[in-house]
Amino acid sequence: MPAPSSGPLWSAGATGGLIHSKRTEGFDTMPRDLAILACTECKRRNYTTTRNKRTMTERIEKVKYCPFDRKRTVHKEVK
Repeated sequence: MPAPSSGPLWSAGATGGLIHSKRTEGFDTMPRDLAILACTECKRRNYTTTRNKRTMTERIEKVKYCPFDRKRTVHKEVK
């Protein structure tokens, strides 16, 4: 079996062999939650984002562009 190319995912191990390290290691244990944002004027659900459940306990409010109103409006998190 040919050795993979030496790139950022591969590093030399203590015994001389190549060790594969995952870039996404640790990301699956983070308490992320999917947040759906709805426009406050037209009530349509236009955007989704993620948030950390432990650090952001309150609902998200962002000013985003609403393509149905064709202007920037406040979008609040809905569930």
